[in-house]
Amino acid sequence: MLNFRPYTEIDQKIDDLHREATSYKKTDIDKAIHCLKKAKLLMKKTEGILLAQRLRLPLFLQQAGKFDEAILEFEQLLKSAIPRAEKDLAIYQEPLLIEYRVYQDFYQIYDKMRLICERENLQERSKKYSQLGEKYKIYHTELRKILDKQSIL
Repeated sequence: MLNFRPYTEIDQKIDDLHREATSYKKTDIDKAIHCLKKAKLLMKKTEGILLAQRLRLPLFLQQAGKFDEAILEFEQLLKSAIPRAEKDLAIYQEPLLIEYRVYQDFYQIYDKMRLICERENLQERSKKYSQLGEKYKIYHTELRKILDKQSIL
């Protein structure tokens, strides 16, 4: 039921930067991060960018030994989840759909936060993020049932 916007020139540039980042990941992680930061700037100019694309920068930062910077990126993603969903889904005029998307983003972000904490052997923080992720996953699942009954999804 949801309509998707057309693929744009900005989307192509973002995809190219992500491919470039992947090509540098094992040989020059700083160059890979630079590509992802450029992509992040382009993402601010458009809507409908997949969360998976937005999650790559903090994951690469953690792999480069920049854990605190990675956590800050994740926190920015959490803070921007509601306005991003409102903007991306504005044409539907359906508050439950926006809430559904926010819960989905929250549980995916918290899951990646859990992952980087595990990689850093920060078990307590990993557990905290795991619990938050599970909480939002449950909310998301319950809201999906409601949206399915209303034939919104």
